[in-house]
Amino acid sequence: MKGLQHIFIAGLSANTSIQYAIQTSKGMRHEDLYLTQSMLDSSCGLICVLQAAMLLYQLPRARVEVLTTTKHQALRRLWKVARETYFEGTTEPEIEAYVDAFSPTLTCTTVTSHSAKRIGLLVAKAVRSGQAPMVRFESMQWCHWAFVTGIETFGRESVPRAFLMLDPSAAQPRGSFYNASFELQAKAGLSKRARTPHNLVLTYSTGEAWAVRLNGLVVIKRGQSP
Repeated sequence: MKGLQHIFIAGLSANTSIQYAIQTSKGMRHEDLYLTQSMLDSSCGLICVLQAAMLLYQLPRARVEVLTTTKHQALRRLWKVARETYFEGTTEPEIEAYVDAFSPTLTCTTVTSHSAKRIGLLVAKAVRSGQAPMVRFESMQWCHWAFVTGIETFGRESVPRAFLMLDPSAAQPRGSFYNASFELQAKAGLSKRARTPHNLVLTYSTGEAWAVRLNGLVVIKRGQSP
């Protein structure tokens, strides 16, 4: 029986920073995956989609960094949609519209649910299949998206114990695949100001923790080749 395991999406590495492999005319190279969110915007959903595109669409980071002025066709389509909600936040329908900018190369499936078991099973399947899941969750004060890079499992358990995530509001991870964990089995205590239904635990690698609940899931996957 296997003990505690961390399983990550294929194609990621974490030597000094979390990186993804990209094939170029000169061979394979690795580029930084982490993107950060400003305190003034609500771009967490957009950032998660961009990170999925970097990994699955083989999108160079340099192109993402000039998103608002890019001539890249898919990114131009994405920004045309994303700028409308940049300061407002997003739910699953808006994320579907973001991913559609990369169609048919990228597609997605969405789930709106508060069930940790249901979303946990779907995230585990996506991670093991090399797909890119992103989860939506909320505290009593805010709602947020984070990109799931891996899962924590124990033995033969089918539902993960935790999502290992790249959160755009958390500090850049160093030598790690994630900067936040979302615990699916541990219950939030009074120290995290837990109130039903916000009874799951989100923890940043820097120590901050919140009582939260799951709201939804988008799994981004490869479709047809460009």
